[in-house]
Amino acid sequence: MAIQNDSFSSAIILEPPEGAVAGSNVGATGQTGEPAQAGEINSVWWKYTPTANTALRINTNGSDIDTYLSIFTGDGIGSLTTIIQDDDSGENSNSEVLFNAFAGTTYYIAVDSYSDAQGEIVLNYEVGPDNDFWADAIELTGTEGAVTGDNVFALSEEGELAQADPINSVWWKYTPTANTALRINTNGSDIDTYLSIFTGNSVNNLTTIIQDDDSGENSNSEVLFNAFAGTTYYIAVDSYNDAQGEIVLNYEVGPDNDFWADAIELTGTEGAVTGDNVFALSEEGELGQSGEINSVWWKYTPVKDTQLTVDTNGSNFDTYTSVFTGNGIGSLIPIVQTDNSEVIFEASAGTTYHISVDGYSDAQGEIVLNYQSSVEQPEIEPTDLASKFFNVIDEPLTAEDSFNVEYEIENQGGGVEKVTVSFYISTNYWISTNDQLLESFELDNLAANSSTGVQSINLNLPGEENSFWQGNQTYYIGMIVDSNNEIEESNEANNANRGEFIDYDRVDVSIGSGIDLTGNFFNVIEEPLNSGDSFNVDFGIENNSETDGGAFNVNFYISTNDWISTNDQYLGTVEFDNLTANGSTEIENINLTLPGGDDSFWEGSGAYYIGMVIDPNNSLEESFKDNNANRGEFIDFDKIEITLL
Repeated sequence: MAIQNDSFSSAIILEPPEGAVAGSNVGATGQTGEPAQAGEINSVWWKYTPTANTALRINTNGSDIDTYLSIFTGDGIGSLTTIIQDDDSGENSNSEVLFNAFAGTTYYIAVDSYSDAQGEIVLNYEVGPDNDFWADAIELTGTEGAVTGDNVFALSEEGELAQADPINSVWWKYTPTANTALRINTNGSDIDTYLSIFTGNSVNNLTTIIQDDDSGENSNSEVLFNAFAGTTYYIAVDSYNDAQGEIVLNYEVGPDNDFWADAIELTGTEGAVTGDNVFALSEEGELGQSGEINSVWWKYTPVKDTQLTVDTNGSNFDTYTSVFTGNGIGSLIPIVQTDNSEVIFEASAGTTYHISVDGYSDAQGEIVLNYQSSVEQPEIEPTDLASKFFNVIDEPLTAEDSFNVEYEIENQGGGVEKVTVSFYISTNYWISTNDQLLESFELDNLAANSSTGVQSINLNLPGEENSFWQGNQTYYIGMIVDSNNEIEESNEANNANRGEFIDYDRVDVSIGSGIDLTGNFFNVIEEPLNSGDSFNVDFGIENNSETDGGAFNVNFYISTNDWISTNDQYLGTVEFDNLTANGSTEIENINLTLPGGDDSFWEGSGAYYIGMVIDPNNSLEESFKDNNANRGEFIDFDKIEITLL
């Protein structure tokens, strides 16, 4: 009886991700060109194509013969590449292999026998952890959490940096939304772990940030490091001495005000705030305080000159307090530092004082920070930034064009030192940070209840190959004030999307070459009119493109509303042979006649609209069709009072 999978070309497909199949090599034979396996070949064949990169374990456990297992890739029996082979790594002289298999690659599995044995075969296959490969790292979200996984028969990748030899790591990744201390550990795992943190854009181009073996509980691992907003940190959990098992990965961020730049604002004449410095860290360039630094930050800017008292009475550990001035962590000037709970210093109006609370000798715990000004300080009015005016000067536009925008921003509240303003292009009128960014800049020192006045900025559209574009159509260019949401405002809702010419403008954009015909003048000479009257219209047309136009028609209609279309009452046609690139017609004239008073079109005496539609038959391939009508009164239509007779 013929064996179904005796030949390479008849290999039986194994369905992912895992399973067990039965077969036999009784009567199987080798093929011409078949790679060497175990002596005289009597192999049978299966094939497997993984849907994702994975470690793949295949064995013949349960077979009743001594097997020899081979894995190949290739297109034909005579051109195979050997990936891995094994005789006795499985149970009871059976075979087992473990290797990295790549998505979309077909792996051919040949099961031969040792010393020409023949009999029943069991083929078992299973994939490794979903996050065995760097590229498949699982995303961690939020400010803290715990996830589980395992590294059972995980493997290393080519180019992977050293960890605990041999490598059988699995991967997670975390991208903080703010600068923070980040603590990660494997407490609760049932194996002796080895933890590594990397940054980089590929597995063979990683930079080691920190690594640890046993700083966690019960031979587990723990790291604590400064993580920066927007940077993706890749977390590899390996095991010591090739251990495999269940993994628990715990993560949490440090205090919100661990970084100098994230100092919490103190306001008013006096107050008390709480916080903690639990696993806070120092920053590069931070000035010395008490031994190993684990400081957190507040800041205070008096409106009037004062004597300021700051203390940490009520905190549950021995604190060390410092007050600095300066405009960056690396350029601070100490004003006062003390191990005592209280500092008193002279504070000048308008100067920002940064207050650091550290722990004495690395102490950590809950902080109470009290402050008292000797002079009553007026409450600072909250900032309220809003767009006021927005206009695209140059239009229509073509992809990759440079163009100018006029804009104005107002502050309807307290002053702000610096704010980010960003400009976007969108396919709809709702401008958001998810749209295509055109430009951002820092606006400095916008005083309370003031405005920038009308300003101008030059922007550039994306090139026509950019995937943002959806063809020749109307787009929306707009701005968002405080696009990074860095300023605490009394009203966050008015930073964008207040209205056309306030914070956005609609613009026709041509992606490729093409004719663009529009009306530029339209006027009914005689008015008012009566039904059945003959009358004259002056009109003009322009070609807003670098391409000459061919022959086209212009149709004239009367409508009961201000939206002119080919569904309205037809009045007449003018034919044009051509309109050159960037050219326009002279002021043309046509004589038209209104329908008689008994025509069913009429809805009584009153206001009607007479207008034109350019190229109504679509005989020309244009960049835009939306602007062939309905651009505006006296541009391509006119409103007329008509009396029915």
